Amino acid sequence: RLLYYLTGEDSALVSSWMKVMDETGKLTLPDRWLNELKQHFSSRRVDDEATCKAMEHAYRQHQYLADPHTSVALSAAWHIYGEEADPSASPPVVVMATASPCKFEDSVSIALGSETWQKYIASSEFPEAARQILQAKEKAFDKLEKEGSLKASQSAWESAVREWLGGKKKWQWLRSKL
Repeated sequence: RLLYYLTGEDSALVSSWMKVMDETGKLTLPDRWLNELKQHFSSRRVDDEATCKAMEHAYRQHQYLADPHTSVALSAAWHIYGEEADPSASPPVVVMATASPCKFEDSVSIALGSETWQKYIASSEFPEAARQILQAKEKAFDKLEKEGSLKASQSAWESAVREWLGGKKKWQWLRSKL
């Protein structure tokens, strides 16, 4: 859709690009269109170290505990536009949180220390549903074993998973909704 609007709704041109991409696995835009795209979008590569630094900066300077994915976006935005960008000199930048840090104990602990993680899980900011999961007793899990051929294994595994998800009736109801 982006390319469609970028080209002024030229569906034939976009279709020709998609055909080449399907055949080659690559999309190489002509310079004219690539330059047009670059006028509207920018990108940045962010490694683990920069991700941790962004998470730490957000936490220490803004009292915001970001998940690792959001920290990547924060790092990129701060690198490209600066933390206190002049609104008249650059477009507004919005970074939306993409996940909850409650799902990333290891990443948060590496970036901010395990003491910070412990404070977080003890705080009211930690989601109650996540707290209940942490407090729940772990259950043994079933292991799916090989059942002869690949086809036989897939069939057995599908039956087991359907049963785990609530039995055949629930599975049939779910499938009817898809």
